Amino acid sequence: MERIFFNNNKNLKGIVDEVFVKEGQPVKVGDVLTTISTQLEKVNVISPIDGVIKNVYIIDSLIVSCNDTLFEVVTHNELLELTKEPNNINDTLREGLDEFNYFDNFDNVESDPIVDSLEKKLDQETQIAPNNLNDKIIFNNHTLPRTEINVSKKEHDLLNKNLVQINDSITQELSFFTNNTSLEMENNVFKEETKTFIPKFNQENIIKEEIKKDLEKEKEKFNDLLDSKRLSNSINEKNNYFEKKDIIDTKVEKDLSTLNDFNQDKKTNSEINGSLYKEKEINIKKDNLQSEKVEFLNTNSSINLSLNINQLLNLQDILYKPSFEKNIEIKTSTLLIKALAMSLDSLNFYENKDEKNITIIKKTNTDFFKKTFSHINYNLNIFDIQNIFNNSNLSYKKTDFVIYDFIEYRNVISSFNIYDESIFSISLNNINQLINNDGTMYNNLNLNISYNNKFVSIDKTLKFIDVLTNLIENPGYLI
Repeated sequence: MERIFFNNNKNLKGIVDEVFVKEGQPVKVGDVLTTISTQLEKVNVISPIDGVIKNVYIIDSLIVSCNDTLFEVVTHNELLELTKEPNNINDTLREGLDEFNYFDNFDNVESDPIVDSLEKKLDQETQIAPNNLNDKIIFNNHTLPRTEINVSKKEHDLLNKNLVQINDSITQELSFFTNNTSLEMENNVFKEETKTFIPKFNQENIIKEEIKKDLEKEKEKFNDLLDSKRLSNSINEKNNYFEKKDIIDTKVEKDLSTLNDFNQDKKTNSEINGSLYKEKEINIKKDNLQSEKVEFLNTNSSINLSLNINQLLNLQDILYKPSFEKNIEIKTSTLLIKALAMSLDSLNFYENKDEKNITIIKKTNTDFFKKTFSHINYNLNIFDIQNIFNNSNLSYKKTDFVIYDFIEYRNVISSFNIYDESIFSISLNNINQLINNDGTMYNNLNLNISYNNKFVSIDKTLKFIDVLTNLIENPGYLI
């Protein structure tokens, strides 16, 4: 089995342009398996032997280092040995062999002699002797025992079933007798009661009429008396009403005058009290703002930091060609801002915050602008994020997280201590070249971090620096 590695003379990292083979695909000596672009050249990786691709360890656009394993290639005989143990072949390799019909193209595949001998022995032992399955089966029913069953039967006749007769005339006579007798009795009773009731009823009606007439006369007398009393009372009440009305009107006018004077005094006092209250409230707010400002300044801390960004700049060089094709220039500050946003998000800096916004304040030689971005989605590729940064329609507002970008400013800013009203602020200062202890040169970024102790602890800030350093030293995650 042959392992194929990524090698180049200058030990540079590269990006896989395209993978031309897959697992289970037959290859020959000299076939190009993949191409990898470094900062200086494009490398063609070829197959050293005839065989089959067993494993592929890379995909398109993957960043690989020098001496990384790319492929494993096995010969035909090695593949036959692997097929004797099913566990040696994974599902992807098996599907690739089936796709390329690898074994169908080799008729001379050797068989195992042990398996052949076992198959011959099994054929000899499983030979079936002739039998008489098709012979006819004859049954002799004379040899079967006989059994007789005696069943007794008794019939019963219905005696005198037609001797009963019903006479319909009896029912008709009974019905006629009952109806006639009832009607005659009711008529007699009604006649007797009517003879005694009518005279009594007439006499009572006469008495009621006389009483009713007497009541009508008494009622007329009472109404006449009542009307005369009402008229007298009405005149007296009317006179009393006008007298009381004059008294009430005089009192109301006096009370209204007093009330108007009171309201005027009350309004004047209220205006004076309101002015005094507003003045007092303004003084209290001024004192609170002053104390809050002093307290905020006292709780702000800052850290100065230097980072080696050689790997980040190498990635920017690798992205030059794709960015040129897309007509999008990937800037160093864009890669750094994405790294900062990913670091903030990984440590839950936005926890319990309703708005996840970042303000970027950028100063160049010719321009100065402030933009506020909604929470930067680090899952977007670097080209989409650069497009978002290039959008000039973004507005500005104060936020808890601020990034100051001075990388493209011609004046060198080595330190920038931030004392704004944000919770967490970062300043990207100038980039310069320094010399390592071994004599090699590297690109150094000066960076300042300012944070409020009331909201962000020193422990969380140091963890943020660790995550940010790891991303800048391994920038492949920023693509």
